[in-house]
Amino acid sequence: MKKLKIILLLLVAWFLIHELFIISDGLLSQPAQSDYAVVFGNKVNPDGSLSERLEARMRKALELYNDSLVAKIFVSGGLGKEGHYEA
Repeated sequence: MKKLKIILLLLVAWFLIHELFIISDGLLSQPAQSDYAVVFGNKVNPDGSLSERLEARMRKALELYNDSLVAKIFVSGGLGKEGHYEA
């Protein structure tokens, strides 16, 4: 039983250390220039307008482009069931 507690404690400590590393890396990272911003497709409304998620992705890509952090924007996505291309 004591070995099980030690193993569980080590697993929890390992998890917490990795989580702290990932969080601190994300908070301390600075934007860097890139050649492309990739915008993954998402739902397009039946009237052809962008869904909220897709519009937010496009706005962020445009913001990166306007801030000269990316040179080009690449959009992806196929033909949705609504009859409009996601890209």
